[in-house]
Amino acid sequence: MTATGDLLFSGVSGIGDFGPTRDGVFYGASPAWLWQIILSMAGAASYFSIIRLAVHKVAPRIGGVGRARITYARHLVLASYLIGAVLYIVAFPRELALSTISECAC
Repeated sequence: MTATGDLLFSGVSGIGDFGPTRDGVFYGASPAWLWQIILSMAGAASYFSIIRLAVHKVAPRIGGVGRARITYARHLVLASYLIGAVLYIVAFPRELALSTISECAC
């Protein structure tokens, strides 16, 4: 999901790894607005596709019926995001601090 989100972010914002700015892959590509539209559409389509695939793969593993099933799925997703965030912070404190500082220094 991160890679597809990068496409969408760069397309919408015009910055980032795939953006038309000096640091982006599409630096110097013209017209920049056209590339932003293409990136936005590609990012949105790929993000939607990967979410559908993820839901399709997880759905058989989620028990329950109706509202209880939705609640259980939300708890699973929340738990995975929180655990992933904690593990990232614990495993990469220096990288997280450096990326936060560099983003704030813009």
